[in-house]
Amino acid sequence: YMAPEAWEGDRTVTVDLWAVGVMLYEMLAGKLPFSGENANAVRDKVRNGLADPLPDEIHESLAEIVYRSLARNP
Repeated sequence: YMAPEAWEGDRTVTVDLWAVGVMLYEMLAGKLPFSGENANAVRDKVRNGLADPLPDEIHESLAEIVYRSLARNP
């Protein structure tokens, strides 16, 4: 649940918003928002803000909130 900017030592309120986005995504989808074949692939997706798609059943406005919180530059 550590935001990519926190890895670089930049800890602001956006780090907390990112963590909330991860938790919301996990509650809605039942899995973490970033997947990959290995740790490097996951790290690259996290750094680029490329979350896996939420299930189609999730309302568009709620999905937008989640994706915006997980964006690289929220």
